[in-house]
Amino acid sequence: MAERSAARSETSSSRRSGRVRIICSRDERLLTEHLLRLRAVVVLSSAPWGTRRETAARLMRDLRTHGLKAARRTLYHWQQRYRRGGFEALVRRRRSGCGRARNEGILASFIESAGRVRRFGDCSREYRRLEPPVSYETFRCWIRRIQAGFRRHDGRF
Repeated sequence: MAERSAARSETSSSRRSGRVRIICSRDERLLTEHLLRLRAVVVLSSAPWGTRRETAARLMRDLRTHGLKAARRTLYHWQQRYRRGGFEALVRRRRSGCGRARNEGILASFIESAGRVRRFGDCSREYRRLEPPVSYETFRCWIRRIQAGFRRHDGRF
């Protein structure tokens, strides 16, 4: 019974703020985001010539109420991508090399460094020693990822 009253109070407070908060899966959230983009593109494309700026401003406010931030220039980029590639072009794509080492030599040196990193200061020492072509934060994330892989396979580290 207490759960129902909590759910009702959350719903009523979200109604008052003007936002509808629906708890859903990641796939449903992504689909909703893509459909909101498509709606913005269609509305912007069908706007009369003299009213596009005001229409874009209204769409930005509308998207913000749904939790999707977009600048006016972003709306125009979406419109251009939609004209070139259709609905599929509005889907966000990850960069092809995202999270991967671009050079096997660098990866080998990272693996060796991961074996030497034990404490907090060790990671910065190894970064200064190697001088890799990536930022310190990227280096630290890769070292932690390599160490996690070692722990999964060997149980060491």
